[in-house]
Amino acid sequence: MKILFIHPYFHIKTGSGKLMFSEAELLRQNGHEVFFFTTNKSPYYDEDYKYKKYFSRHIDYKSVSLPVLLAKAIRPLYNKESMQKLDLMLKKVEPDVVHVHGTGPHLSDTVLKACHDNDIPVVTTIHGPGFFCPAGTFMKKKQYICDETECLKGNYLKSLIHNCSKRRLHVQLPYLVFYTLNRRVLGYEKYISKFICPSNAIKNIALEAGVAPEMLETVYNMVELPPENLLNSSAKNGDYFLYIGRLDEEKGVHYLIEAMKTLPQDIELHIVGKGAQEAELRLLARGYDNIQFKGFLTGKDLEDEYKNCIASVLPCNWFEAFGLTIAEAFAYAKPVIASNVGGIPEIIEHDVNGILTEPANSNQIAQAILKLDNDRELAVQMGKQGQEKVKNLFSPEAHYKKLIKVYEQVENTVRK
Repeated sequence: MKILFIHPYFHIKTGSGKLMFSEAELLRQNGHEVFFFTTNKSPYYDEDYKYKKYFSRHIDYKSVSLPVLLAKAIRPLYNKESMQKLDLMLKKVEPDVVHVHGTGPHLSDTVLKACHDNDIPVVTTIHGPGFFCPAGTFMKKKQYICDETECLKGNYLKSLIHNCSKRRLHVQLPYLVFYTLNRRVLGYEKYISKFICPSNAIKNIALEAGVAPEMLETVYNMVELPPENLLNSSAKNGDYFLYIGRLDEEKGVHYLIEAMKTLPQDIELHIVGKGAQEAELRLLARGYDNIQFKGFLTGKDLEDEYKNCIASVLPCNWFEAFGLTIAEAFAYAKPVIASNVGGIPEIIEHDVNGILTEPANSNQIAQAILKLDNDRELAVQMGKQGQEKVKNLFSPEAHYKKLIKVYEQVENTVRK
């Protein structure tokens, strides 16, 4: 089978990109041909990629002048260039299925029409609440999980009233106009044959938003198990707790730091990642030597952080679609303390492979950390349970079986 992936970037900039390239490698290992269509934003995942000449031009809307911005205002809604270039590539490689991991304003959803015009079915992965929420976080006023359904039904004025994105009006209003036109007026989604949801939580939101049940399939994200020698050495007592992820407000790291301030100073926390809130978080942690900021890590440095920790912590206060770092920690036989929200309860079984806490509850986070710090054997046993869950549900083998089943369901079918 031939599969063409679509994403705004041809490099691992986001979690969606990371999953896309992992899926591509998995498909290749199973004998399939894989192609990519993205923008020409460098760097490239593969500088020698044969079909990069078809990539659409990337425009940095934040840095262009106002006249250029106004001239290109229609591009996020109707990108003629990306549609034409994809059309040429589709005719060249003739894929059986197109798998979209994102389009964004740089490609625009017009690429879906190019697929339809070439009679090629489209599968789209819904990576998070931003697919349905104009603020992108499914948080009301960017403070707590939204309990309203107006935006799901297409009434985005609620997002403006609550100022969910915390943008200034002159920024938020044009964005909402774009979101409304793209999602509710132009209707490119009618060209999608199947939606992949990384959790049942996302699937339930899609159902509430009016997506037909037969259009939805839950396919959990996958995570590679570490090499056997690392697996054998991972199930040990470490000497610190670990946060890995973006340092942005919705990830709730400030609640974790507040929790750490109430704990004995011999309990350490490593914070791995970068983000807009980093300076604020460093200021919040000032004077606490047991809180260390490690920056953005990859490869062996990241492996060592997982391998040597007591447990991982994900204190998010937004709708986490899956929580890939939870599965990654499980792969290293580490338990996870995380917020009981979104798709997280589908991964963490409370007091079995981790501990669930209420979102934005620093006291519960502190108590969970103290519990695992005082009982290292319990942490080891929970970690082993998490590792078993990865093997059964989140392994590449399990992911491939689900993914290829979706492709086979839509092959030779195109929505009119």
